[in-house]
Amino acid sequence: MKSRLFFAVSFSLVVLFLTGCEPYLLYEDAWPEFKAVPDKALCVVIRPTGFAGGAYSPLWLDSKLVSGTTGNTVTSFTVEPGEHLVITKISIKTKVKFNFQAGKVYYLMQAVFPVPMIGTSTSLTPVPCEEATAKLEQEQKSLKYSRSNPNKEQEDLSAEEVKEELEDWDKWSKENPEKAKVEIEYSGC
Repeated sequence: MKSRLFFAVSFSLVVLFLTGCEPYLLYEDAWPEFKAVPDKALCVVIRPTGFAGGAYSPLWLDSKLVSGTTGNTVTSFTVEPGEHLVITKISIKTKVKFNFQAGKVYYLMQAVFPVPMIGTSTSLTPVPCEEATAKLEQEQKSLKYSRSNPNKEQEDLSAEEVKEELEDWDKWSKENPEKAKVEIEYSGC
């Protein structure tokens, strides 16, 4: 009798927990048209399946949480013109820095991979327009469009975290001037 009661209570708690949980992302089979509005840029992040395919990876524009990805997703968000960091994280943060221009679309390919002793990391790589649009066309049936769930409370980055990420990017750019140049000079489409 006690085991049945324990099972019933445990089952009820699990159901309550699962029904009360909001997902970080909402998924849609239909994609929006990836076109920038005249006074803003559009950033499109493509994340095909890879290592840790289902792991959630938030995306911040400077300090503001703007979207996220899991495996087999594509997402997009608008950006004010100017220099901005796009930051993502699974176990550790990674970022790119673009000089966004109004009316342009910027494509990023996100890869997820194992890092010994740390866990899982992710990368963001600028993708030429033709390559990105070909990849999207090729993957249209397997990628779902993801967007942040407005009902799920998620945290923006603090000013201190953004300052650290900028300092880290500046240090990296001095050590890797050619790679940094690719990011800063990426002009979008």
